[in-house]
Amino acid sequence: MNAENLSQNEPELLRVAEAARLLALSRTKVYEMAERDEIPVLRIGTAVRIPRRKLIEWIEAQTTGGRL
Repeated sequence: MNAENLSQNEPELLRVAEAARLLALSRTKVYEMAERDEIPVLRIGTAVRIPRRKLIEWIEAQTTGGRL
């Protein structure tokens, strides 16, 4: 998965629940990460949205290549 291969039909901004599914994490954990600025976040009023491209880039940057 990379930012260049995003489908035209997928929303650019994800709700927290959608990002949580993509990351295989709970909504609570994603909110915590957003609050600590650990993941890219866009705040529109009280709404929290996660830019899909930035999240995928973040995932790629965090990937260690299999080391635990």
